[in-house]
Amino acid sequence: MNLRCTWALLVLCAGPAAAQPYSQSMAECAAFFSSWRSSIQREENLENLEIAENRWLSAAYAQAQAEGVEKPQAYTADIFVAKRDEWIEKGGMAALTQDFKDWAAYCRSFGRDRGIDYDFD
Repeated sequence: MNLRCTWALLVLCAGPAAAQPYSQSMAECAAFFSSWRSSIQREENLENLEIAENRWLSAAYAQAQAEGVEKPQAYTADIFVAKRDEWIEKGGMAALTQDFKDWAAYCRSFGRDRGIDYDFD
């Protein structure tokens, strides 16, 4: 494979959570959805975000167990809290950023791939 093809593959494969354990990415997706609950007014939307958060956290915990993580609950909780706080610090305007759009697309795609359905796209 030539150098251009290699470079193109690296660029295309890089994403919000490239080259990290699935359990970490799942906990980060849970945090992504959780962080927006404080800025949502409609009850239906709050419920949808809570459903997504819970499904991602459950999947993260199960995946961490499958990966052989010694303390899967603490591991996923630590990742979740850190990433949620990071998103909350960014504030409501973060929803207008490319980073937000990338994470929304990543979690949607990853969720479909892993069978995590929250059906409110």
